[in-house]
Amino acid sequence: MTSPRVITLTGSPKVMVMQADFIKKDGNGNITMNGVKKYDVKGWDNIKYFVNGNEVSKEEALAIKPENIAMVNIIKENVVRGTQNEIRIQTKK
Repeated sequence: MTSPRVITLTGSPKVMVMQADFIKKDGNGNITMNGVKKYDVKGWDNIKYFVNGNEVSKEEALAIKPENIAMVNIIKENVVRGTQNEIRIQTKK
């Protein structure tokens, strides 16, 4: 068994800590995680949160226990493509 991967993104005063079995970052800065063990977001106030496709509050999204999460997609804002900062959480069925 391999140890979980950990990634920390910081930008004053923004911090995002993620720990998962699989973390992939694409060329646009978007991140996909499977086997989520831990995630925490602080200082990122301009993010929209979605759980199973429905927009929720930050508090609702962060209240989900990692063992109930199937996958997390973090979509970075891109003005050219018209995307906003989003965290999309898919829970286990």
